[in-house]
Amino acid sequence: MALDAARALGPERIRELSKRARLAGLMPQLKLSSERGLKQALSSGTVGLSDRTNAAVGDDLSVGATLTFDLDHLVFAPEEVRLLSIERWLALDRRKLINDVVRLYFQRRKLLREQASVVLPEPELDDSIAEVEALLDGFTDGEFSKALARGRERP
Repeated sequence: MALDAARALGPERIRELSKRARLAGLMPQLKLSSERGLKQALSSGTVGLSDRTNAAVGDDLSVGATLTFDLDHLVFAPEEVRLLSIERWLALDRRKLINDVVRLYFQRRKLLREQASVVLPEPELDDSIAEVEALLDGFTDGEFSKALARGRERP
């Protein structure tokens, strides 16, 4: 139950993100540009006895578009290095989660055996059992208490 609750951020999700990072190479990047400026052309010449200078002024407009594909991402996406580190962290977290849940589960069983053997009710023992059950319930997103209510879990 705890592993099911933790699966949303598990290695499968990291592999999915890695695949998406690679496929991003198929998405083109579109860059549009435009320039507007004043164009001047000066020319001079000699005709007969007089020197002549001609000046022409015009408005200049240019538009450009570039479409770029990062096909190298199909082989290896730079984001994968970070995702692999996260995957290792998640594997360590998974092992720690399993260790914590198993430890708490058997601590609960021990406390239930102690509770069954005492003659008078002990509030500290009841509190300890409630604490362990709350932790187990938190690790399993509420599935532990649902299992207790259904009677599937045995002390």
